[in-house]
Amino acid sequence: MGALGKLVVDARFMERNNQSAKIWDVRPPQSIIDDCKDFVRKTGKPDEWRWHVHTKPEIGSPPPVILDPDISIPEKLRPSVGMAPCPLCSLHGPRYFFGMLGWWKEERALRVIGNECGHKFYGEGFEEAKREFKKKQSDDAAQDFLIANLMRVSDLRQFITTLQPRARALDLQRKRFVTAMSKKTAKAIYRHTSVDGRLKLENVEWLPIIDRNGQAVFDKDGNQAKRPEPVLASASPLIGRDMLKPNNAQAELLLYRAEKSLALLHLPNEDAILDALIQWGVDGRRSAATNLNEAWKFITEAHELCVEIQTFLSRDNLDGLATWGCDHRSPVPLELHRDHFGRFELRNGPHRIEIIPGQPEITALLPELPEPLESSS
Repeated sequence: MGALGKLVVDARFMERNNQSAKIWDVRPPQSIIDDCKDFVRKTGKPDEWRWHVHTKPEIGSPPPVILDPDISIPEKLRPSVGMAPCPLCSLHGPRYFFGMLGWWKEERALRVIGNECGHKFYGEGFEEAKREFKKKQSDDAAQDFLIANLMRVSDLRQFITTLQPRARALDLQRKRFVTAMSKKTAKAIYRHTSVDGRLKLENVEWLPIIDRNGQAVFDKDGNQAKRPEPVLASASPLIGRDMLKPNNAQAELLLYRAEKSLALLHLPNEDAILDALIQWGVDGRRSAATNLNEAWKFITEAHELCVEIQTFLSRDNLDGLATWGCDHRSPVPLELHRDHFGRFELRNGPHRIEIIPGQPEITALLPELPEPLESSS
């Protein structure tokens, strides 16, 4: 029997109005969607899934609600099972490897269709169905994220309260240091260390000039021509270099922004959280998730900046910076000196600052950063 005869008698390519499967008065739960994906993963035949209705919807009927946009036949099964038939455009023949699961509310039916077939059958209505799916997917992720993390808002606000006085003190130390150094100098050092975070000193060596043919070049007096070549002499790490980053936000300001976002999300218990999730609606839930994510970002940035300032102003780090800045080879000369009491003085014209690395506002332990927020995935 030829290939055409096989298509005619193959039950996969025959219309099957599965009335017993038309039971879905409400949106099917995730377990049904997972069952479909698992069946296709094992068999490669979405059209034989027990809830699949293999009939063409009525012309002019509303487009389906998309339940999952990715019902794909596994690549390893494709040679043996071939393409699946599509209820929209190919009931009686193979059509697709990549499909999607839809729910036809009026029929109470589920169908797996080719992922490019919906637009041909429904036009712009199907594009709107895809947009609605993405909107729901985004809202589901926002709800999951908020449910997992809103109970932590109180602890995050307490952490802000604890870190805030330390952030203020370290911000002040940073401001005084950069002012005494000058913003121009701070920017130059930041750029100098941008590649590998190291303070480098170079010697100049005069090397013979060789032409493209490998021959030595001589000057008009018959002497071998030479060129200056910088050679790395030393490189020491500069820890906490982001303290010098131009236009860096203040740690205390970052904490203020975080507190402002969290104040709107402070709910006393789980019941209040569930009530709020309903009252907020789709837009409110998206906004709340955005605010919570931003608050966490501000908190981590503030804590990181405090760590940067603290480590930058440590004794060993300032020692290395002073040694480098006072060396005649330094590309950024710096008047930073240490006396025999371990105090540092930074001078730049009329500006000066004395740094005592052992001061509590510099060396006191910072509160430990809380555990990261749980992902919505």
